[in-house]
Amino acid sequence: MLQEQQELKAQDQSIEAKTYVSLDGDLKADEADPQPKKHGDSGFRIPEDTLISSIPGPKALTLRGVVFDSRGVVTQLDQEFQRAQICAENTLQPRDLRKLDTSLGDQSQVILVRDKAIVVNLSHVRALIRADKVIIVAAPTSDSSETAQQQSAFIYELQGKLQAPKDSTVFEIKVMEAILSSVAYGLQQELHEYEKEASDLFVSLDESVDDEKLKELLLLRRSYIKFLQRVEVLNNDEDMAGMFLTDKANGIPRITSDHMEMELMLEHYAKLGDELVMRITETTSNLRTTQQMIGVSLDHTRNQLI
Repeated sequence: MLQEQQELKAQDQSIEAKTYVSLDGDLKADEADPQPKKHGDSGFRIPEDTLISSIPGPKALTLRGVVFDSRGVVTQLDQEFQRAQICAENTLQPRDLRKLDTSLGDQSQVILVRDKAIVVNLSHVRALIRADKVIIVAAPTSDSSETAQQQSAFIYELQGKLQAPKDSTVFEIKVMEAILSSVAYGLQQELHEYEKEASDLFVSLDESVDDEKLKELLLLRRSYIKFLQRVEVLNNDEDMAGMFLTDKANGIPRITSDHMEMELMLEHYAKLGDELVMRITETTSNLRTTQQMIGVSLDHTRNQLI
């Protein structure tokens, strides 16, 4: 993956130089401030508004969400929680809770297994799972309407699964299965849109090549590589054994090798993830090949002009 990203960066720079395409996020040397602003004769002068904005307000110290108990009953709706209290009650570190606090800009896809809780941030789902309840963290207002709709649909599906006739599956496994099912469906839909976009771009490039299409090609390939990083399923023995919070709460934690129930549940989603990875890899390869062919064509045209 690292080699793919390095190769992409090098090719981006090469094609940008040949076509004078300015990509979003690329900082040119002449755009940087050559001289830092100073106050008096020493130190950097930090703007006053920056100092004010860096002070955490009341909202930064809380999380808002919906709470379901083990029977699927909503016990708290649109409730505001103090982050310090959540950390204390669930033996979490503040850095663990940052994974749920999207206002801090941390968008990493992660499943953190801790002693009393599982912290989940996958696609449109942000949740804190305990042995007896789950907090579904509300989508921030900055998220797209599509993300908010996906989260609303997930909450409805989760409630239905938790209120279904009782079976032997422990609460936390039911919640994890509902999360993975919702995320997998969302990724499938998103990949379908990406594939359609790539197909349309290939057809367009066959007809003609211009700066705008090259920019679209580069950005689409970057999107594919970022998307690939999101299609990763947890596959760690220690983490899977640690997910059985109910057993740990009852004083009978499972050994690392004793996680057959979790492993069988994850196997389906792991296979689905593999299929998505294959489709993403194939399209990414086609994008890379197209990018290289265009680069060769541009080299040839430039040599002719010289």
